[in-house]
Amino acid sequence: MTSTKQHVSLQSFQFDQEVFDKRLKNAIFSFKSSAAALETIHLPVSLAVPKIMEMAQKGRKLSQFRTPQNLNGYLLVCFEKENLEEELQRIEQEVKAQYELELEADKERNIQLLAQQLFDQKKAKEAKALQVKEEKEMAAALAEAQEVFQNLNTN
Repeated sequence: MTSTKQHVSLQSFQFDQEVFDKRLKNAIFSFKSSAAALETIHLPVSLAVPKIMEMAQKGRKLSQFRTPQNLNGYLLVCFEKENLEEELQRIEQEVKAQYELELEADKERNIQLLAQQLFDQKKAKEAKALQVKEEKEMAAALAEAQEVFQNLNTN
């Protein structure tokens, strides 16, 4: 039989930089691979090539997540947007806020769990004390009953 009793954790709700860094890395990857971080050129080949060359001369980088495609005479090319620092800072703040909310919720869950366990422990202790008291009273009553019957036999 396995135990289904939950355990209180005193560390699970503490900020872990490694966990935060992993979450942030995943969020940044998701953002950079999304359309919000890309500038898309979707033009006929004759118009797209000069525009692509112009952007390349400006030092713009092709998206590493979306490869250029030739679609029926149209080129679809995605470049990384410029000046994404503000967006990346916003993402970092959002990830941190979400992580802190989860930590706070975990802390609250642990507080509630510990309170319930302490309450249950106190109730069990009181029940045990009551059982011991009743057993003593029963033993005293039994001894008294035996004494009454013993006195009846001697008379």
